Amino acid sequence: MTEHHASAPHRSAPHHRVLTRRRLFRTAGAAGIAAASGLLITAPASALSPLGVQTALWGLYYYDGSRDGDLGPQSDTAIRQFQADRALVVDGDAGTITREALVEVVSEVQGHVDAPEDGDYGSTTVAAVKIFQQEQDDLVADGRAGAKTMAAMGITRTVPGGGDDLNPDLVLPEWNTEISRAQVIDRARFWAEDQRPYSMGESSPGPEPAKLWRTDCSGFVSMAWGTFPDDKKIGYTTGMLHPDAGHDITRAIEKEELEPGDILLITPEENGKDVGHVGLFEKWANAERTSWVILEQAYATGGTVRRTIGYPYSPSDRGAHFSPYRYTRIVD
Repeated sequence: MTEHHASAPHRSAPHHRVLTRRRLFRTAGAAGIAAASGLLITAPASALSPLGVQTALWGLYYYDGSRDGDLGPQSDTAIRQFQADRALVVDGDAGTITREALVEVVSEVQGHVDAPEDGDYGSTTVAAVKIFQQEQDDLVADGRAGAKTMAAMGITRTVPGGGDDLNPDLVLPEWNTEISRAQVIDRARFWAEDQRPYSMGESSPGPEPAKLWRTDCSGFVSMAWGTFPDDKKIGYTTGMLHPDAGHDITRAIEKEELEPGDILLITPEENGKDVGHVGLFEKWANAERTSWVILEQAYATGGTVRRTIGYPYSPSDRGAHFSPYRYTRIVD
């Protein structure tokens, strides 16, 4: 759907706004950083309803049909285009992740026109966007934030990896749900083939560009598994990955049971330090099962790496204390 240009006699100077935490985060992708940082937008029920989804898609120039709350074929097409642009699973289903992404994008538009940032593309937002458009020299003042209006606001409409560049084989439809072993390994290789520097304080996107993960060993495993706890949106810690931590995300297995996507883990307590370590098992490197191929985010290697090591974990003098575990949601 195309947004049109128009002429106006005057372009006003840009408004100077206070640099809030949300506006600071916008430059790196509001949806993912807000979610990863625990920055929440309180959206009214109307914004999350079928009618709210339809209205947001209309306001963002993805949809031009009737706004009646009936998510029919035309809405399905609009949802799919939005999902592709935001590097989400393209299935036409306005599920939790898609609705949250819509609320985030609408809120970002609202923040640029001094409208309440609630994610609801109602009449107040339409009026505020019209005023913004009237102040520009090449936009139609229709109150809808299409590609040209968003560009004038400095908002990214198609995230890196989205649109035609989206890799649907790596993108997950939901977090904290079943995942295949092949998906886990492919997601892990996504970082291994584009190394992320190791840091316990930084974060980076996985295959979903709008979702950030902590760039340490447990953040890497969390990214590959597509899982995180409610209070740590950028991934579990090594201690939390242990079955005794009570999160019910792993169970202990024997060496002979190891399969792709399982982990070798040492907790901080087992390590005798403030930190533990974890790596993803890809495959055995020899018939004797004395060495294996690991995918890991390690301080010693400077970041993400795929390498062969001795079992259980030969690079460490505490290597004998590493034990194998399995993600409880992994499927063959």
